[in-house]
Amino acid sequence: MGHLACFAAGMFALGAKENAHDERRAEHFLKLGADIAETCHESYIRTKTNIGPEVFWFTGQLDAQIGKYVLWRHSIFRI
Repeated sequence: MGHLACFAAGMFALGAKENAHDERRAEHFLKLGADIAETCHESYIRTKTNIGPEVFWFTGQLDAQIGKYVLWRHSIFRI
């Protein structure tokens, strides 16, 4: 999962608010957004630096494995 996919959590939460007239569907979208947000949060706090990985994936094990960081040039110059 790419780190920018973490913004999807907010989109699902907004979708829940827009579908408030359908309570079952709104609860589904809100839970989905909360689960994505928690996954992204965990990917940040489980690193030594608390800087999240650019990409992470699920292997069926309890902990996700992070291969390496790939910094793009524009990211380096902005630091």
